[in-house]
Amino acid sequence: MLHGVSGDGAGVLRRLRRALTRDSFRRAAAGVLIAGAAGLVWLRCAPVPEELLRDVDAPSTVVVDRQGRVLYEALSADGVRVAPIDAAAIPPSLEAATLAAEDRRFYGHP
Repeated sequence: MLHGVSGDGAGVLRRLRRALTRDSFRRAAAGVLIAGAAGLVWLRCAPVPEELLRDVDAPSTVVVDRQGRVLYEALSADGVRVAPIDAAAIPPSLEAATLAAEDRRFYGHP
């Protein structure tokens, strides 16, 4: 006997309870998936935190003698060698390869 219901009515209630439980699980799973997708969109579209961009363009310090020979090179704060270059110094083949790999529609964007 289920909550005062006997016979066939108890079976109907059990099936209804299972269906509601399955439906609740599906709704909860859909909610988790939607929240996860929203979180990924936010991560992709949110602005980059300022502290990550603070020292991006800080070049390495190079100490040279009178003849221009390198005596010492102090790497940037994160331990990498950074040397700024002009856009004109980039070879056309490197530019073409970068555009081919990153954005084939670069010149067609509005």
